[in-house]
Amino acid sequence: MKNTNQQLQSLTTNKTSKTTSFLMLVVMLIAITLISCKKEKDDPNITYHSINKTISNNTIPSTAIDSVDYDGNGTIDFLFGVFKISSDSFYVAFEGHAAALNLDTTATVDGLFIVNETTGTTTPLYIPGSDNYDVGGIVSYKFGINKQGIAGKGDRYVSFGFAASPSNIHYGWMKMNISADFKTFKIIDCAYSTLANTPITLGAK
Repeated sequence: MKNTNQQLQSLTTNKTSKTTSFLMLVVMLIAITLISCKKEKDDPNITYHSINKTISNNTIPSTAIDSVDYDGNGTIDFLFGVFKISSDSFYVAFEGHAAALNLDTTATVDGLFIVNETTGTTTPLYIPGSDNYDVGGIVSYKFGINKQGIAGKGDRYVSFGFAASPSNIHYGWMKMNISADFKTFKIIDCAYSTLANTPITLGAK
């Protein structure tokens, strides 16, 4: 009987030990999974800001304007607005106060360049002697059957830059959304590089 009790005790001890080892293994696997899934910051040299500003304009004719402070220092960096001229003519404009936008200098509307939608993987660089970065332009417009821009295309990126000095430009991206009916214009978020003359990946934070 003594041997039987000893055998039972041994079996119970072994079972408990195996269960404990199994539970420890499960805990370790969960911990490894959580660590591997943890999102690291894309680049420590990138400053990110959530903006989430929306303007709406449903009256004709009318103008709705708001501002963006992309670095949170209390200074207006951009103005953006929805301008309704008639039931079939409206445009959305973006103007830099302390920064410049990447523009399409091959096309103008009422003397204003078109703001480029950035479709590549990184922000384009300034071309010395050109106007490919300037203080502002039209993001989208519709005049009768003629229209151009990002309206109705969902979330889209544009590139901007600001200069710490004439030879040191910092580049950034800004994500925005303009409704297909031109009634709303939303600035979602943005980020810029703290390293001069260095393009950043669109969406990098």
